[in-house]
This record gives sequence, structure tokens and C-alpha cells, in this order.
Amino acid sequence: MISRFRQRALERHRKLALSRIREERLAFELMLQRANVAGYTPSQGFVDDVFERIAQTEENAKLETSFDKLDELIVAAERQGELRAYVCPPAEIRDEGNLAVDRTKEWNVPQGVIDTLRDTLNKSLVRRICGRRPAPAVYQVRDTRRFL
Repeated sequence: MISRFRQRALERHRKLALSRIREERLAFELMLQRANVAGYTPSQGFVDDVFERIAQTEENAKLETSFDKLDELIVAAERQGELRAYVCPPAEIRDEGNLAVDRTKEWNVPQGVIDTLRDTLNKSLVRRICGRRPAPAVYQVRDTRRFL
């Protein structure tokens, strides 16, 4: 009886994990489409590596028998999905960051905190925009929201 219950719970968790992994792949694909429309061509080797890692993560999730390992695979997929910052069209980086900050309002974050996040983002962008590195502040804002 317990084994059957555990198996059903594991299958539900696996479906959740596979869904989250596929969401990350989709988010990366959508950013690639935006880059192509904007005329920005990211390194094909980099793109192939990300897709390969996401595919491997998905395959591992299909076979995993541990709840904790499935959670780790979700986190691994999220980390791969965050690499979409490297293919974001340069003209859209500021918009992506501001959108992430705006989303924190939905969490009833105090306006002072939102203003601080926006200032941090904009200062980070000013320093990085010439070097064509993604602004980690975009994802730091999203991660900060998780702990508020």
C-alpha cells in the first residue's frame, strides 16, 4: 500500500519536474526567436550546448526515482534556462530587467525595495552594456523575489 502511494506521488512529482524542465527549454527558445528577429546571432555552439544539457536533464528526470534528485534536476534546468540572458538582444536587456522588477509589485514588495532593485539593475546595466555580458542583476531580482 505504501509503495503504491509512493509510486503515485513520485509520478506526480516527475510530471511536475518534466513540466518545469520543458518550460525552461521553451523560455530559452523564445529568447532565441527574439534574438533572431532583432538580428542578433548568438554562438551556435553555445545554443547547442544549452539544448543538449536541457535534453539530458529531461531524460534523467524520466528515469529518476528520488524526489530530491527530481528537485535537483529542476534546479539544473532553471540554471540552463537562465543562460537565455546571454542570447537576449542587447536592445532588450534593460526592458527585461525592468519587467522583472515590475513583477515584484505582485508580491507586495515595499516600493522602497523595488526602487533599490531598479537602481541596482540600472547601475549594473550602465557598467555592463558595453561589454555585451548579460546583466546578472536581471536574474538576481527574480531570485530576490523568492525570499521576500
